This record gives sequence, C-alpha cells and structure tokens, in this order.
Amino acid sequence: MSTASDEDLDALILSYAGVRWRKVAMVISSVLREFERAGTRTDEDQYRIADRIQALVEAGKLDAYGNVSLWRHSEVKLPDERSREQVVLAYCDGMVFSFERACRHSVSAFGGPMEYELSGIAHGPKPLHMIARLGATDLGAAGPPLFDIPLIYGMGYDGCEVEYRVDGRHIEICRMSPTESSDHLPYPQYPALLPYVPLEIGETRRCSYAEFAERFPSMPEHPAELIVVVPAPATLGVSLWGRGDDGDVILLFECDLADRMIYASNRCS
Repeated sequence: MSTASDEDLDALILSYAGVRWRKVAMVISSVLREFERAGTRTDEDQYRIADRIQALVEAGKLDAYGNVSLWRHSEVKLPDERSREQVVLAYCDGMVFSFERACRHSVSAFGGPMEYELSGIAHGPKPLHMIARLGATDLGAAGPPLFDIPLIYGMGYDGCEVEYRVDGRHIEICRMSPTESSDHLPYPQYPALLPYVPLEIGETRRCSYAEFAERFPSMPEHPAELIVVVPAPATLGVSLWGRGDDGDVILLFECDLADRMIYASNRCS
C-alpha cells in the first residue's frame, strides 16, 4: 500500500476534484496514476482512496451525488465555497499557473472584445473570438521574457486550427484551416463576444509536463515553450461548446515565445 499519509492523500484527492461533478471512479483512477508514477502503487490503494473520499464527504470537504461506495454510479465535487474555477491553465518551464476569476480589473482576462488589429489570411464571415488575454506581468515568474499573450480562436469554424504571430497590438494570421465559418457551429445564436471576466493568478506549482498533460485529452507529446489550456468554463455564464461542454473538449495554445508565434487548436478525447 502507498506510504502517503492521510493528509497527503486527501490533498491529492481534492486536487483532482473540481467545480463540476466527476465520477468517483475517475477521481480514484487519477490518484492511482500518481501512485504509479511514484512507483508505490499496490492493489489495495484503490480501496484506501475510496475510504478517504468517503471521509472527505463526511467531513464536508467534498459534495457527493449518489452512494460513493458505488464508484461508477456516484460523483463528487468541491463544495461551492472552495470551487474557484481554474479558467485558464498555463505550463512553462516546469511550472503550472492557474488563472481564476478576479474581483477587480486585471491585466489578464477571459473573453472581451478583439482589441488587436488582424491581418494575414482572410477568413469569415464569422469573426475570430478573443478567448483570453494573459498579461506578461502575471506570467513573469515563468522565467523567459514574455509579452501580453492574446489567445484567439475560430469558435465558428469547424475543427479550426490557426497559427498567428503577435506584434504589439497587431496579430498576423499565418495559417488557418478552415477559412470559411460554419452557419451552425458551435450552436445557434452563438455570442459574437465572450463575456469579459478579469482573471488573476491562483495556484502556481511545480510539476512535470507529463503530470500536467495527463489532465487533458490528446495533448502533444513534446510541449512548446509555453502551453496554455482553456477548458469549457462552468461558472462564467457562457457555454463554449453547447452540449460539448459536458465532454472532454479543450482549447490548446502552443506558444513559441522567441518568435511570438501561437498555434491554436481544439482537442478532445
């Protein structure tokens, strides 16, 4: 059995519980992979993890839906007062930065207007969306010299892939597929602008890229200098994908900081 203390195990379980309901079986599986990576996994560990989940529910540190002893037929999540959603996650040089909703204006933000001048490959008729903007000062702890990073994407373009260069307030679209938007994607009456939500740095921690990538579907095997992931938000009052929000769909931004190039795509399991 793993030698992790109950306190350490509880912290690990809570780190894999989120603002949305997750199957107990998925939480157990995620924690088991941590034990496997550390080389301490045994057959008994799954039952110990399940026991600690039950204890966390009884202590009010996890909300539960269903009988948590039935792992595949029950779900858990963080209680509302603990569930500051990680809206954007960035990985650079062995560090993870999570961006959470702020209560005041900030250099980083989710959504809002497209405040950059676009050039390069023509596209339309739907506009590209400003998904988020990450301020250089927020990412300064990452090490290399950074710039304000606009994360833009064609939400109305089927399977969009777009590569662009950032130069101050100018963005050059260097490659994009497709270049013609769809009438019905992601869903009817999709907002032309995503709601503006200021963001601030929440948790920062060291971890390997393998550990970071394990949380998300179809991540690249080798990371760019800066990797940014935007999951479908649960608490911002907008649906990115409609019914797809319930699935494992993310927006992925792979950033070459030296050349100021960003490659954006969506990934799903």
